[in-house]
Amino acid sequence: MRAFLAALDSTGELKSIATPVNAEFEIAACLAEADAGPALRFDSVAGSTTPVVGNLLNSLERFAGSLGATPAALQASIIAAVEGPLEHCIVSSAPCQEEVVDNPVLLDELPIPRFFEHERGRYITAGAIVAKDRHSGQANLSIARLMPLDGNRAFVGIAPNHHLAVLARAAHARGEKLDIAVSIGNHPAVLVASCLYLRLGDDELKIAGALLREPLDVARCIGSDLLVPAHCECVLEGTLDAGTPADEGLVSEFHGLYEDYGPGVTALFSRLTRRRDAIFQVILPGYHREHCLLGGVAIAAGLARAARTSVPAVREVAVGMGGAGQRALSFRCISRAPVTPARRHSRSGLRSI
Repeated sequence: MRAFLAALDSTGELKSIATPVNAEFEIAACLAEADAGPALRFDSVAGSTTPVVGNLLNSLERFAGSLGATPAALQASIIAAVEGPLEHCIVSSAPCQEEVVDNPVLLDELPIPRFFEHERGRYITAGAIVAKDRHSGQANLSIARLMPLDGNRAFVGIAPNHHLAVLARAAHARGEKLDIAVSIGNHPAVLVASCLYLRLGDDELKIAGALLREPLDVARCIGSDLLVPAHCECVLEGTLDAGTPADEGLVSEFHGLYEDYGPGVTALFSRLTRRRDAIFQVILPGYHREHCLLGGVAIAAGLARAARTSVPAVREVAVGMGGAGQRALSFRCISRAPVTPARRHSRSGLRSI
């Protein structure tokens, strides 16, 4: 992430804010105000010595630039990475493990923002969660919202069909808890990989390496066998318990409204590891550009790859802000039929459904 921040700074796309801000709504307000503008770095967050960054990936140009591609070639780059994953490189010494805090009180150790007034609490929104089934070896990297409840306990919001939920239920059925590690402050390649919809057991960390065009450096967690991006900013190590439900209440969603999804699962974090000068990354949730585009870029690449198995002429799929990065789809196809005046319009534009 630091290399990407430096690149944004060099082009004037990163604005540092020295004025003190409160994690209660003020960080969210600033990010919303700069929704389509520069990335923001908050150097003085009340009650914390840890800077906060957000709005890093609020345009397709930023996504493409972070992966060494052009916007036009972005989708093809992601599909190529999915089809050609790279084995990661395990390192013995990782920046994300320079400091270790046992049984961390989450709200004391991390400058976690509260984003919207009707939500029940504060949220970790840029946490890429690593999990692995102890018996099958199936690994998963995904992104989910975490709301600290008390001490080192947090609510984790996961859709029932997502692979993290599948692995958690399988562990619970065996009378176990699922080991997880929440990696925060990652290179954009890790975040893009964490949003992809793949087969259960496909290791998205290897796809992150392919997006980087070099093996991703990973480190083994202190308390488990999980592998996490070695150059992230901080990691929460713990377990996910599918047998201990918790109510979330209202939560902001990609369409700009609140949802109540009912009970979710809880996590207990036994350890926090981090850089000595860690930076805390946030993604402004709701109908805001970075949140919507993260989903849209990954979903579009997956749909294009799937669609080509039946319709090889599909050239590109777009899932843009008009559908909040989730719903409205546009397909660009290569037409092999002669272009008559009646057909010219549909050939040159995007076909939406």
